[in-house]
Amino acid sequence: MLKILILKLFILSTLLYSGSLSERITNGLQNISELKSIGYSLDSGEVFVVKRDGKYYKKFDTKPFSGRAVYAKKNILVRFSLSDGIKDGYFLVFSNTGNLLKEANYKAGKLDGKVIEWSRDAEVRLSEITYKNNMPCEGWIKRANKEFRYKDCKKSGYEFRRESSKVYKIIYENNEIKEKIEIKN
Repeated sequence: MLKILILKLFILSTLLYSGSLSERITNGLQNISELKSIGYSLDSGEVFVVKRDGKYYKKFDTKPFSGRAVYAKKNILVRFSLSDGIKDGYFLVFSNTGNLLKEANYKAGKLDGKVIEWSRDAEVRLSEITYKNNMPCEGWIKRANKEFRYKDCKKSGYEFRRESSKVYKIIYENNEIKEKIEIKN
């Protein structure tokens, strides 16, 4: 019953949005189908938000939103807390299958605290980094094309980077590029 009411309100609010009727209906149905595709329904107190000019708002409000927010986009669902339209507090990203992909904390719009990322199947931890004032300071990240360690807010490790038609292995030490090696076929 609650799910039906939320869907009706969501469709109605979409119809009230400026733009052509077909655009408004398409936009609303797209958001609903994104949520349905991952089997999600709003928890009590959660509100759908949209991002405008770097801040988050209730879909048709002009005042930046504060509270528990939900944002759905391209097979992911983001649940997070906001203060005056800016990320402040928990930040969780889920896949379309419901797996937790990222767990983070924000303070006044900046990453602050531990950020953990997992693979799409949630079986492999890809990174665990502690941020201070939006800077990675302690931890590690490991992906197919890079591996870094952070200590005292300095990065060490390597990454493979494509520049034009060439591929390079770039080695970092204490936040500085120590070596850049071209990879030959």
